[in-house]
Amino acid sequence: MMLLGRLTRFQTMTQRFERTWGCTLDEMRARYERGGHEDFEADDAYLEWQWYAEAVETIQTQLKALKPQ
Repeated sequence: MMLLGRLTRFQTMTQRFERTWGCTLDEMRARYERGGHEDFEADDAYLEWQWYAEAVETIQTQLKALKPQ
């Protein structure tokens, strides 16, 4: 149950980033890697967003491992 709660919270955060920045994580990554000018707010958001996305993937993997065969 704890994993499902965390998964829901982290998925909600990734959706919030999409609404706030008006793009997908992949699009934000492209902006981040392109550079050109410094935008500390966008850089921080991208790194936090990336963390949440990786956490979602990790939890999904853990849930699959717990699923009965």
